[in-house]
This record gives sequence, C-alpha cells and structure tokens, in this order.
Amino acid sequence: MNWVFFCCFTFVFYGNRVTTFVIPGFSGLPEKVEDFTNPQDKLVHVHSVWRHGERNPAHMFPINDLNTPADFPSGFGQLTNNGIKQLHTLGRSFQSKYVKSLNFLSADKINTEVYARSTDPDRALISAMSFFSGLFTNSTANASLSSFKFAPVPIHSQAPADDPLQFLGFECQRKNLLWDIVHKSNAIGAMLNNSKTLLDEISQFFQIPINFNQISAIYDTTFFETLLGLPIPSWIEPNKPELYELTYKYFAYLWGFLPFPNDLPANLQQELKKISSGFVLSEITDRMALKIKCEKQVGTPTKECEAIKTQKFYGYSGHDITQISLFLGLGYQNFFVPSVGSAIVLELWENSDYNSTNLVLEDQYYVKIYFYENSSVKVPTYIGCPGNKGCPISSLTNKAALIRPTPNLKAFCQQPL
Repeated sequence: MNWVFFCCFTFVFYGNRVTTFVIPGFSGLPEKVEDFTNPQDKLVHVHSVWRHGERNPAHMFPINDLNTPADFPSGFGQLTNNGIKQLHTLGRSFQSKYVKSLNFLSADKINTEVYARSTDPDRALISAMSFFSGLFTNSTANASLSSFKFAPVPIHSQAPADDPLQFLGFECQRKNLLWDIVHKSNAIGAMLNNSKTLLDEISQFFQIPINFNQISAIYDTTFFETLLGLPIPSWIEPNKPELYELTYKYFAYLWGFLPFPNDLPANLQQELKKISSGFVLSEITDRMALKIKCEKQVGTPTKECEAIKTQKFYGYSGHDITQISLFLGLGYQNFFVPSVGSAIVLELWENSDYNSTNLVLEDQYYVKIYFYENSSVKVPTYIGCPGNKGCPISSLTNKAALIRPTPNLKAFCQQPL
C-alpha cells in the first residue's frame, strides 16, 4: 500500500506567541535547562534543521469551501509573503549569533563553510533561500520581497521518493509494511470509533470516504485557512480540537512516539523509529564524528576530509515532520508540533578543560542543543543535557546506534518483517 499524506502539522501562531496543541499524555515543548559555556571552549560545527515558513493550504475543501483560488495568489502549498519573511528573520537571528557575536561564520567564505540541503517542495527550497539571505546579507525582513539580497549558497535537494528527509513520501517498502500494521491495529480502530460522529459529519458534508488521507487533507485546509484569517464552514470551528487531536495522535503512532500491542516479533515502536528518525540522527552524528576526526588531521586533508575540514555549518530546510523526526531520535518523548519558522540547532563544541594527558573523546567534545520556537525568537531555548555544559558526544552516538537502519537505509527498506 502506498501512503499519501498532506504535510504537514503546525502550531497555532498568534503574533510572537505560540500555542501548542498537545496530545493528552504529552507535555509539549522540550524542557528548558540552564545554559552555560566556558569562554575558552571552541565552537567547531553547527547543524540546524528548520521548518519552512507560513504557507497556503495544500488544496481547498473538496466542496463547500467558502474561499476561492484567488485567496491563495502564490499557489496551493506555497509560501506566503509572510512565510518568506519569517525565514529571512530567522536567518538574521543566526547572523547575529554566528557571524557577529561569535565570529564563527565569515560572509566571504560561504561556499567552503556552509552546506545547504532542502527537501524538494518549493516552500522548503524558497525557505532555504530566504534563510541564507538573512544570514549572509544586510537586507531586512521589513523590506519588500523584491529588495531581499541574494546569498550565493547552493541549495541541494533530492526527488521526494529518494529523500529520507521527506519521511511521508520516501519510498520504503518496509515503512509501508509497518504502517499497514499500525493502520490495521486495534488502537487505530478505537481512535476512529471514538471520533465516529465527527468523521460521519465530515464524510457527509464533503461527500468523501473516510480514511486518514482524507482526514489529514481536511485538517490541512482547516488549519491553514484559519491561520490565514480566512472563513471556514461554521460547524467545523467547534470540532477543530477533536480533528487536530485525531490527526496528531495518528501521526504520533506512525512515527513511533506511542507504543501499542502488536503481533510483530520485533518492537514495532523501535522499528518505526529506525525509519522516521534513524536516518537523520545517524547522518548528523556521523558528520560530527567525521568533523572531529578531520579536525585532528595535520597537513593536507585526506579525500574524506577535504569538504568537512573547512565546513562550519550544515543546514536542513524541511518541514515539521523533519523536526519531529529529529526530536524523537534525540530522545524527546513529548510529541508536539513545531511552528512554521522554528529551528533546532546542534552545536559541536571542543572542551578546553579536558585532561590533555588522558584524552577521551566524550570528554573533549560536547553538543549543545537549542530550539528557536518560531522565527521571531532572538535568543533560542537551550534544551540540551541538564547540569552540564552540553551533551557528551557519546550520548548522541549511542542514541543513533539504537535506531540506525542497518546495514544502510536502502537495504533496510528492502528487508521483510
């Protein structure tokens, strides 16, 4: 069975305030912990995974929509002008920290210091362009879009079917088999039964069969038309909380946030994590390990170190699902939906106070994890390991080892259950 969903979720966004929709049993945003760094420590590398900016719905309601295509001049699923500005603003915040405050990135060495990767949808690609315009130019978010300056950062992407960062559209037979088990489970059946009245109303009003493709499509249109201040059918308004909870909880099952009984010999929740989160976390930790290895290399870099030796920043321009996957892989158990324009940051630091006569890798390097809750945030929330300057590098590599698809993702996807 091939699954098609209309990505993605979002936060309720009011100005600079973000209101999360939290599934019962989950507590929402990662907990803030104390942040401190030895001024003598050295920042070595930065990863960031951000969500695209505000967008239009992927489509209108099948029938009975109160709006017209003219209400979405940039096109369905495309960024709004506000969404473009949000990512530019986020880039300006990164410029303030990494270019001006820490003097870590230099604007004249973009091609060697920065690597940009994006999923293929226009909204992610344009978000990446907007972000780097904010990071490396002096144009302002309050200016008109035509006045934004171009930053010469190549944006790399793959076709959706070949891109593990596009978890929903990525072709993986093992994923489809696991999702079939989830979809046919008693837990999902109970969810549908509990919301039968709402689902019957949706089916009757829009004249559509009820399945989770349709539910996620109705959710997408409901949310983004509301977000853009457009009218929706009056009967939907009081039913939005139930529609949102049903949609979010279902996807929480698909990602592996929620355990439930099944007949699979392996741990179904763990197997789901390997596909939803294993790739992105493993790729990031592998790159950190290579950066550390190449930092220690003296003289002419070997072939594997040529690019990473000078690289300082690796950015992923994606979706809420990209961030949710990384949060799950990092061990955050609270399922919440990141806002448009939000960003996760993982900073790799070299410790200045380790014992140089007894070098232990996890003592020499640590990782600081930050979260920009939305594009308006100037100072991100530190959500790393409490009571320490950061998380030992081993804590991330150990988490990655637990959910790494082996021997590699392509081969793992072809394995039978």
